[in-house]
Amino acid sequence: MIRSGSRLLEQRKKEIDALNVFPVPDGDTGTNMNLTFKAASLAADKVTGNSVHEVASAASTGSLMGARGNSGVILSQIMRGIARGLEGLNEANALQMAHALQTGVESAYKAVMKPVEGTILTVSRETARGAYLKAKSGTTDILEVLRAGCEKGEEALARTPEMLPVLKQAGVVDAGGQGFLTILYGWISALEGKEIGYAEVQQEEVQIPAVSGIIAVGSLEFPYCTEFLMKGNGLDPDVIRQALLDKGDCLLVVGTEDVVKIHIHTRNPGLILDYAIKYGSLHEVQIHNMLAQNELAAHQAKNVPESSEAAYTGGLADTSSGAPADQAASAGTTEVKDYGIVAVAMGEGIAQIFTSLGVDEVVFGGQTMNPSTSDLAEAIR
Repeated sequence: MIRSGSRLLEQRKKEIDALNVFPVPDGDTGTNMNLTFKAASLAADKVTGNSVHEVASAASTGSLMGARGNSGVILSQIMRGIARGLEGLNEANALQMAHALQTGVESAYKAVMKPVEGTILTVSRETARGAYLKAKSGTTDILEVLRAGCEKGEEALARTPEMLPVLKQAGVVDAGGQGFLTILYGWISALEGKEIGYAEVQQEEVQIPAVSGIIAVGSLEFPYCTEFLMKGNGLDPDVIRQALLDKGDCLLVVGTEDVVKIHIHTRNPGLILDYAIKYGSLHEVQIHNMLAQNELAAHQAKNVPESSEAAYTGGLADTSSGAPADQAASAGTTEVKDYGIVAVAMGEGIAQIFTSLGVDEVVFGGQTMNPSTSDLAEAIR
């Protein structure tokens, strides 16, 4: 189920990216959820036993370690709650699975400081509620329970534009909610004996986004999406969360005493890193300029060929036709920038941070190993 959900999400990630207008229209929700759930799937694949809790627990840990973006961190907390709901079980029946989904939703709501309805939270909650009611009615078939949950989830997803004005203005449903349901459709496919395969992912991955609500915003109060893992001893997520409350928005601090995932939109990433390093070592540091991401996503959305535009149907709709995305991107979407930036950096980690901040070319070098003039000239060219 987890493997199939991961592969279906990878198929649909570009379409989900195109729906991403909240909390920032930067076109990366599908990509972030895909990276998060792929990490969950890879971790689950390493489990040698056949206990449903062991598999769910491994997927939970993998999703936390690989969580990307606001939606990815929330997804990791849903997985954490599901694992908690299945604790001690080698096998799970329909009612236990539905209960685990509800526990997952509760964990996600607790992780978000200011839960916003009309998002993945709403869709996952209604999905879990639909599944639980079906199981409570006496249905013992997990497949039927998940289908009932997805039906309620789809109804909630269709209502998200009425809950979030920004979605209605853009003419799209919530990207995170669509991503969550996509995962569950992958679960259903596996239970039906139709597990999504790698070949299908490679075929479907090249599709042009069917619809986009992404527009250029011009400015953001907190432009830098900053996220990283903190490892240490005796870490307290609640204390860390309180200390960062006034440093930005979309704050998520989740984890254990040994490892904590921090996600925040802020004006100054350095202040966040400086605070965190006092309590532990920093890993997987990611800093993204969301304003730059928004400009690129809005430009690409504006330049999608008219022939590719169609209403997004979600779910398991057929998307087997269409031109490769790389070809579409190269056909009229190249934009000449006013300025190009070349930076010199020592190490892959620093280079990745420069790239995430908009640097065009990174030349490796540093103290006692200065790059040559020709290296710099080539980067400029």
